[in-house]
Amino acid sequence: MQKQPYPQIWICLHLVWVLLLTSLLPPFSPTVAFGQVTPPACLNDRGDPVAPNPAFLEPGWTEAWVLELNFNHAPSISATTGCLGTISASNPQQVVYTLLQCPLQNNINQVPVGNGLAAFDGNFWIECPGIQPNSYPHKNGAILGRGKFNTPASYTLVNHPNVRIVATLDASSSINLTSTYGSATFANLASYTNFAGKLVAFKSEVNSNVGSHAVNGRLLKPQANVPTFTFDESQPFTIGAQGQSWLLYELTVDPPGGCCKQ
Repeated sequence: MQKQPYPQIWICLHLVWVLLLTSLLPPFSPTVAFGQVTPPACLNDRGDPVAPNPAFLEPGWTEAWVLELNFNHAPSISATTGCLGTISASNPQQVVYTLLQCPLQNNINQVPVGNGLAAFDGNFWIECPGIQPNSYPHKNGAILGRGKFNTPASYTLVNHPNVRIVATLDASSSINLTSTYGSATFANLASYTNFAGKLVAFKSEVNSNVGSHAVNGRLLKPQANVPTFTFDESQPFTIGAQGQSWLLYELTVDPPGGCCKQ
């Protein structure tokens, strides 16, 4: 008995329909699941993906995020591209990456930011938008990065309604780090070398309500008690400020803490 050609016809029609649907899909989104190709903006300068640490998810949280600014993009006078790595409490092992834009405010001299560097000229600063409509209590948190300070002055590393980190290069070329988390403020002085004009790796951290600073991987003492604080994720935060001229090569904002090593 002769075979009927209908199955082959239906297969061909199905393939045509799949190709048509594929051609109508929207273009590639910058949000990708962990395990696929990580966008370059989501890598720190070591080349490692930056992501929240699932072990630091607090009870009652639905998600946690980390923001990476590595400035490894084409120069722009309007914004720098950041990468938001997010995990959910229901699936903490999967990281979703989303690219976002942090505008350059008051960039009257049209200084380009990119090629791995934000060179603050004393006029512009970076403003990153609010991330999520959450306001979780925190007993952990961290902000870390690498910068260069040439002139004795105070430099705003991060300014948020709940968290503020300032580095001060004094006349002796020592570095003083001052951090505010909620109602607690603590400071440490690094005076063991001449920091003027040199690359400085800085870290401000709260770990189980204990606050600490590190400079170039060296823990500064004493540590401080930091009561549990609220971090309003809906609020924007700024990096740099008017009147401050310095260089920033990388910044990681890690509200849950524990994401990264320097």
